[in-house]
Amino acid sequence: MSQLGFPSTPVLPLASLAAIPVIAYSVLSLSRLTARSLSSILLAQHHFLLSYPFVAIVSAVIAALVFAQFPTWTDLAVAILLYVGMS
Repeated sequence: MSQLGFPSTPVLPLASLAAIPVIAYSVLSLSRLTARSLSSILLAQHHFLLSYPFVAIVSAVIAALVFAQFPTWTDLAVAILLYVGMS
């Protein structure tokens, strides 16, 4: 029993950390293949400029109606920064 109230066992099982080397290997070995396949996809910028705000507005409306949670100012700031960064 600890005095600070921490659990005696880790929250994340240590066996689940064994997947990290497998994920790292797959990311490193497949990065060239992924780069080649992504370079062949050509998306017009105007499709993104129209679809991102539409999806953001629809998701905010659905969250407000279904979960009764409205986006905070930090959500809006992150959405705007992502939009500016990806466009």
